[in-house]
Amino acid sequence: MQLGSRPPTKKSSRPATQQEPLTSGGANVETTSTGDTSPNGNRDTGALYLTVDVPHSYQEAMGCVDVDKWVAAITEEYHNLQQKGVFIEVECPMDACVHEGCLVFAEKVGSDGDITRKKVTRLVTKGYMEVWGEDYWHTYSPTLGCDTLLSSLAYIATHDLEIHQLDVVAAYLNSDLTEEICLRPPDGIPTSPNTVWHLKKALYGLKQARLEWYHTLQSHIKSISYAQSGYDPCLYVCDSENFTVIYIDNLLLFAPKKQLAHCKCTKRAL
Repeated sequence: MQLGSRPPTKKSSRPATQQEPLTSGGANVETTSTGDTSPNGNRDTGALYLTVDVPHSYQEAMGCVDVDKWVAAITEEYHNLQQKGVFIEVECPMDACVHEGCLVFAEKVGSDGDITRKKVTRLVTKGYMEVWGEDYWHTYSPTLGCDTLLSSLAYIATHDLEIHQLDVVAAYLNSDLTEEICLRPPDGIPTSPNTVWHLKKALYGLKQARLEWYHTLQSHIKSISYAQSGYDPCLYVCDSENFTVIYIDNLLLFAPKKQLAHCKCTKRAL
């Protein structure tokens, strides 16, 4: 199938609903506006509700009026996976369990209800198809403790240190996958006949993806002279004025103001 090609059947996109209350299962975004007129006519700090109607499948995306933008988002995601070396195409193994992939569609919405960036598509795996002992063994990875974070903030306030925040883009795709996982790409992704993807990176959706990312980040931080704390595995110390804490793919670097340039070098190293 060609990239972004239309499937045999398509579903029309559902009309966006307006003024719907915020629900836990929907994609509604709630913002408050001071001085605006609420739906009941009263001028108050009424809540403004916006429903973002995004496709739930490739077929729905191909039936939307803005289909070209969704095709562009799918193309961008496919090229990103290629550039990062997430997969290699191989012949479908006869005795291997081939997992299924799917596309997830989203639109980022600002606090005022406006779409702040272009449409986004992510290719993920259906992790529920994984079998323990065959496709993965361990999934646990440590997370930053609240006491460690609060103690770090109190320490930097006392010693007048600065904070430099980092957010790793597509973090999991930077970590190598140790297990043998074969994936059948979803509709809309180009593949050769009788071939599947042999995953080389921890694609989002895999049960072990977060653990693989933790191991990758841990090795990189240690390689730049940071020592892992014995108290909290998410705390790494270089010296009394240079240390960092991590929370999945977010990092906080603590250092004196005069050493912020070193922090930026650390950021590039990571």
